[in-house]
Amino acid sequence: MPPFQVTNITAELAGVTIEPLKPEHAPLLAQISTPETFQHYLTRIDPHDEDNFLKWVNDRNAPGSFGHLIRLNGEPVGSSSIYDISDFHRSLEIGHTWYTPDQRGTALNPIVKLIMIGKAIEDWRAMRVQLKTDARNEPSIKAMRKLAFREEGILKNHLYLPHQERWRDTMFFSVTPDIWPQVRWRLIERIEEFGISI
Repeated sequence: MPPFQVTNITAELAGVTIEPLKPEHAPLLAQISTPETFQHYLTRIDPHDEDNFLKWVNDRNAPGSFGHLIRLNGEPVGSSSIYDISDFHRSLEIGHTWYTPDQRGTALNPIVKLIMIGKAIEDWRAMRVQLKTDARNEPSIKAMRKLAFREEGILKNHLYLPHQERWRDTMFFSVTPDIWPQVRWRLIERIEEFGISI
């Protein structure tokens, strides 16, 4: 099997573009986000605090992480990252994903996941793609269930959120090569529900 070499993604599909996230993208993302966007994140992220938000963008590209800007028809609409990469176990996580409110529940997320998970499993030969979310984040959980990701369970009191003064339960999902054909089919089916042919 070839070496597990994860890189930044540059791709376009059905008007959706994924490109490497750069510090100069911080003002663009700050303009389209609100504090509500990050309510389930582990640390306080304030798009109206320039230094705070720039740090969040830079953290997406810390060693072993790859942040991405997502555009729709050329306009920025969100971000998603690849991190927690294990070369030995051929695994990675896709997360820190968010979209503008008007793009939630549209074809955007299935298109992004089709590109990113497809790249991980088909090109990089990943054995596990992990996704997780706050167990309180019902929209995110609903979206992952709708896309046929494998639901693995909840870790209770998994993480402490100091800015919210509470312990977070975390729900885990995954996509592995054995279920990728089913997930891929479901992603395409979901995209086509919006009248978009892949």
